[in-house]
Amino acid sequence: MIQSRRSVTTVNQTAALLVAFALAIGALSGGPLRGPRAAAAADPVVVEVTSSADTAASPACPDATRCTLRRAIEVANTDASGLPVRITFAETAFPAAATATIVVGSTPLPVVTREDVTIDGSGRGVRLAGTTQSVTPTVNGLVTSGTRATVRGLEIRGFAGTCLHMSGPSSTAGGDPAAGQGNVIDDCDVGVRVDGADSLVHGNSIGLSPGVAGANSVSTGIWATGADTIVGEAASGEGHANAIGNAASGIRIGGVNVAALTGVRVAGNSIGGEVDAPAPVQAGIDVFAPAAGVLITENGVRTAASGIRVHGSAAGPSAVKVTISRNTFANIAGLAIDLNADGLANPNDEGDTDDGANGLRNSPVLIRAVQSSVTGKACAGCQVQLYFAHHLPGGKSDYGTEPLPGAVATAGPDGSFAFDNPPVAPGQWLVALATDGEGNTSEFSTSTRVGAGNVQCGIPSLSPGWNLVGYFGAQAVNLGAAFPADGPGVGSVRAIYRLNAGTGSYAGWLSDTAAGRTLNALQPGEAYWMLAEAAVALPGGFSLSVPVPVQLRAGWNTVVYIGATAAVEDALASIAGKYTGLYAWSAASQAWQRYGGPGVPAWARDFSELQACGAFEIFMTQDAVLTPLQP
Repeated sequence: MIQSRRSVTTVNQTAALLVAFALAIGALSGGPLRGPRAAAAADPVVVEVTSSADTAASPACPDATRCTLRRAIEVANTDASGLPVRITFAETAFPAAATATIVVGSTPLPVVTREDVTIDGSGRGVRLAGTTQSVTPTVNGLVTSGTRATVRGLEIRGFAGTCLHMSGPSSTAGGDPAAGQGNVIDDCDVGVRVDGADSLVHGNSIGLSPGVAGANSVSTGIWATGADTIVGEAASGEGHANAIGNAASGIRIGGVNVAALTGVRVAGNSIGGEVDAPAPVQAGIDVFAPAAGVLITENGVRTAASGIRVHGSAAGPSAVKVTISRNTFANIAGLAIDLNADGLANPNDEGDTDDGANGLRNSPVLIRAVQSSVTGKACAGCQVQLYFAHHLPGGKSDYGTEPLPGAVATAGPDGSFAFDNPPVAPGQWLVALATDGEGNTSEFSTSTRVGAGNVQCGIPSLSPGWNLVGYFGAQAVNLGAAFPADGPGVGSVRAIYRLNAGTGSYAGWLSDTAAGRTLNALQPGEAYWMLAEAAVALPGGFSLSVPVPVQLRAGWNTVVYIGATAAVEDALASIAGKYTGLYAWSAASQAWQRYGGPGVPAWARDFSELQACGAFEIFMTQDAVLTPLQP
């Protein structure tokens, strides 16, 4: 029924005074009040829906039992009072404990064309549902085109088009979920679409209804195409997170023929369900041209094929100036941040001159990571964010899971940056993002392991028989008639051999004879085969704070690994794809231990880690430099 709390004349006078006051305040503050945050100027006209029917010949409203939503929209559209209109739902027809369904047939509901109309199902059980007659792509659930339209507290499902389409400026979809103002949307092509500028989409649950959720319950959860739109939470704290799952694309920004889409903020949303209740999405957030100024911050994206995709186009403009900051990711199958949306990590180019989504901004390079400092290089003046990484051996699919608290640095004129005393521990893995002065954020960098700061290669102990060890003396030692030449175990080593890298031949020393000796000295940091008659500890030992690169040649190489103990794929990441065989020697069993190559299954491997200061043999398919992990 239609209600008014005071006479229309009095209300209109009050409205005029309030509007004049708002304009005066706006002039003092630099602009008029606008958008969904602007306060209502007067008490609204209220139209109460009292029936869940949807007949073509609806009775006029007000009516105690027969006023339908279709007729209420018609009444709102023709209202000439100049006051806001609020469509509500009677508790007798739509009790919260027993949801009543308004079934929309082959004739769509009227478009809400009047400005300042609110459709409010808060605290009521209101479901708007399509039928087999309303599943053609042209049939949407609820459509508004007026300025400052608000739709909240409804359940909308079962439409082949868009469940809720709001094209007018300053529209609001949803509200505080705790107050029952968020919309619950499912089983449609697009959940919520807002085209008008300065709109707000918040507090909605999309694709997550019990009994409905499944593979792609919605194709797109939220689609925003208007400038200055907020999806989720505003910087001021206004707004509430949207929860989206079971979608091809959780949130889509841009992608239609509109003016440059600037000022959009996507913040605080939960996409892909929770860790213990996944609701998979193909992509968490998609940004298309003509978007050219979008902030994506503090969202949680989980259980997704891709996290955030910024789309490029060879045939037209790409999305640019998309700033990505302080988001969290979990269970991402592909790239957490994908510029050009091609599923490929973009390599850094000299001078960063390539083009595409976000200008294909080069990602940072983490050079050294220890507890006292993390350093690296990025674009000059870029803001660098440091993230903990989801890490698998080899690092090819690593991505940032959550930002380190307070870990933001600005690169200097030469691109150098440093994080002093970050909250990290040895063995953790880190990645970084860079954002340039125009707001273009990069993809995640390659991952880097946090080291303890140094590696200590102590005195190697030989067992009786053959040993493959590194020599860690402080300086080269000449080989005479006996080795060691003095101290405990003098003369216990009977033979020493060193593989000539890549040749398959050895240089050798025998204690029994000088004839044919081709090995005359031991060099620090090199690997040797030693035949011992008894257990003996060799002299020497040293500590290094940086890894020691090793030049490897095609063929067999004997190597000392002077870097952090790590999984083989991580320790040998710098030569990935360039070796096919890896073996370690067990002095205790006098037998080889096999790792093999990248194609050997885990169950067939005898070891999985390379130990700091350990020696091994590796077959290289080409010359390469092994750079161990930062100790």
